[in-house]
Amino acid sequence: MPDSPHEQRHTPRTRPVALIALLAGMAVLAIAIAAFVWPGNHPPEDGVGEKSHVNGDREKPPARLSAWDELVQASPYRNVRPGVNYVGDAACADCHAEIAQAYATHPMGRSLGPVADVEAIEGFTTEARHPLKVSDLVYEVRRDGDDQFHRETRLSPEGGEALTIEFEAAYAVGSGRTGRSYIVERDAHLFMSPLTWYAEHGWDLSPGYEVNNSHFNRPVVAECLFCHANRAEHVAGTLNKYQPPVFAGHAIGCQRCHGPGELHVAAQLAGAADDKRDLTIVNPAHLAPALRESVCQQCHLGGLVRVETRGRRREDFRPGLPWHAVEAVYLAANSEDARGGSSKNAEPAKDVDRFVGHVEQMHTSGCYVGSNGKLGCISCHDPHRLPAESAKVEFYRQRCLECHGEADCELPLPTRRERQADDSCYACHMPQAATQIRHAAATDHRIPRAADAPERRPAIEPTPAWSPLLAFHALTGPQVAAHDRKENDPIIDVSRADEDRNLAIALVRAMDRHPEVIDRALLSRMLGLLEQAVKRDPADVPARDAYAFSLARSGDLQSALREMDMVLQRDPKNETQLAATASMLMSAQKWSAAAMLWERARKVNPWIVRYWSELALCYARLGRWADCGRVCEQALQRFPDSFGARQLLIESHLVTQRTAEAQREYERMIELNPPKIDAVRRWWENHPLRKQPVNQRGQ
Repeated sequence: MPDSPHEQRHTPRTRPVALIALLAGMAVLAIAIAAFVWPGNHPPEDGVGEKSHVNGDREKPPARLSAWDELVQASPYRNVRPGVNYVGDAACADCHAEIAQAYATHPMGRSLGPVADVEAIEGFTTEARHPLKVSDLVYEVRRDGDDQFHRETRLSPEGGEALTIEFEAAYAVGSGRTGRSYIVERDAHLFMSPLTWYAEHGWDLSPGYEVNNSHFNRPVVAECLFCHANRAEHVAGTLNKYQPPVFAGHAIGCQRCHGPGELHVAAQLAGAADDKRDLTIVNPAHLAPALRESVCQQCHLGGLVRVETRGRRREDFRPGLPWHAVEAVYLAANSEDARGGSSKNAEPAKDVDRFVGHVEQMHTSGCYVGSNGKLGCISCHDPHRLPAESAKVEFYRQRCLECHGEADCELPLPTRRERQADDSCYACHMPQAATQIRHAAATDHRIPRAADAPERRPAIEPTPAWSPLLAFHALTGPQVAAHDRKENDPIIDVSRADEDRNLAIALVRAMDRHPEVIDRALLSRMLGLLEQAVKRDPADVPARDAYAFSLARSGDLQSALREMDMVLQRDPKNETQLAATASMLMSAQKWSAAAMLWERARKVNPWIVRYWSELALCYARLGRWADCGRVCEQALQRFPDSFGARQLLIESHLVTQRTAEAQREYERMIELNPPKIDAVRRWWENHPLRKQPVNQRGQ
């Protein structure tokens, strides 16, 4: 039966041991995956560029700069340096008031904010699907002034209210043009509410909840907030804990596109600004095309999988630098959307279209290819203001006419008017298409000449040829180099070893998330590349994580555990590493060692229900039923909707001869109307411990 989020899903068995074995089997490697989604440490690369003096007056030669340091120092823009600080956006508005005022109405300028401060756009009528009933759950919003409290009510089999859980919605995510989701906070840990407001039809489950309803226990990780918020103060090594105040600015601000503003503001205040070319701040319009596009790609380049480069974090990125220097983005090379790329050794992947975003689509367009890469996001989009609905058609028509003439359209004006009364260019050439996000659509950035016209697809083979993944930056590599050298802007040469490392990590993640793309036969290649990466840089935690996962997938659990233990030795409180290692230990039936790590993970983050249920399961497998029951009771105080914890508690009561307590918990479980309730009843009615002699229990 489904448990609360991050718990095992299982069907009740007639014997405790069978139940535990089933739960243990399903635990294999499940949480190890999280370690690859939310990587841990990011140690800096070697090489610092400073002189040192030894042996009296004798000076050592300067240390060799790393590729990253060379990249940063080569940039003419002074605010790409890591020591330059961000300032509040109010400092920008002092001089750029008109732009700041317009940007405040732009979707990026409304990407996130405290619920009490954002514009109230939600409806609370039956037409807006409020309250929202989904199976045996009812969702509604309780309002208290400008505050919102999201509640989930579980109905009993008779339709009565069995349990209500309520949390305050602290932050609203999204401008509301398409929808708005909400974040709840528990002791500085952020979670996503199961309720989302959709502009078209009102309230519904949040994206992904229709597949796996995590209730109020889906963690909001730093990777998500990187694009939805200005800057979030994430606590390193944790899954979803943030340093109060959580956000340095809420909505995406000026400096996400222009870089840190400390030098620029100081120069303006001192009257020392250079009107000819101000190098204290980045203006994306002055960047070479590849670097200009990197500003947008930090959030709008999706890909199939993304890998932070060795020694770097996404937060290291500064406008004016190439995005692929901090994150390698991979497409499915055997999909039709990887600019025509195909793999000789793989069948076309199914449904990969769902993971292709606007940037990838634009790179397949005839407009982009015909411009030799000069066409970019801001060729059509004004990043500071959104055109009014009544002005959109003409606004984008003028963008088209900057390259095309009126006579370029093959259809005569009367025919066009018949199809589109306003003769909209984008209605024909950028039609709406479904996306992987529920209840959302996006314009087709392939810009086809006609809706049914075959797409222009350059033939590109992945490198290496055996790989089903293709690095996005490789598609435009020659153009990047040409433009950057022409404009005297920096480029970065990724070493073959780092390319192999990035690809291997990407393959591991894709194997878990998109098994239709990755063949298990590639495991040996992945293991070889990752082994070399770990030998080259023992402190490379993402590579070691991926190496351990690959070893486990290949059946070598002992070696996988050894690798994970080395990570924990460096960072003993790393939450994702603790959970991943504990899961591997469970799959190796090392229940005592696994219990110790689940206990540590629970102390780091007591708000993930999975950690509690897995700890209880380990105690059950060890025969420590009193400890199992204690943990389950504590878990149910925090997560009263956890069916997994409640079922293990019933088992514990039966084994420890607390029959009345077991009966009471069973009746409460039935009242809470668990999925597969008939199977629960059969499990209880036929449970052997209810009929077994007392002196044989627990054996």
